[in-house]
Amino acid sequence: MGTLLMALLILVAVYLAYVFYYALRSEPDHPHPEPSDQAREKAVQAVVEPLPKGEGEAQGEHTEDHGEEPLPEKLRNPETGEVAAVPTSYHFAKRWIKEAMVKEGLLERVYTQSELKDPETAKKTREALERFKRLKKYWA
Repeated sequence: MGTLLMALLILVAVYLAYVFYYALRSEPDHPHPEPSDQAREKAVQAVVEPLPKGEGEAQGEHTEDHGEEPLPEKLRNPETGEVAAVPTSYHFAKRWIKEAMVKEGLLERVYTQSELKDPETAKKTREALERFKRLKKYWA
């Protein structure tokens, strides 16, 4: 019985050594190369649908193609000078951004969080936010 326990203990020790060796190796077994910037851009373009040109354009919106021009990381309120990060969704947008979207004619009014549960309203606010990001007068 003692030799069986000793054999099991040795097997467990060898297995643990094996696991730690491969877990702590600096080189992964299956390296995943970092995608290039072009590959990332293609992946993003495949997911993000371009906004239709000329439909519902707001005052001050530029109609030229922004294909190569990067969007800003921060937005600035021209009236107060307040700077805010570009929101990822309408839900996280600052109040002044929501009010500016109404002022620019992208939305009829500022929506409440409960109204955003409606798919149509959510889609409308998402499209308005994408258009708002392209208004250069709000770029910081």
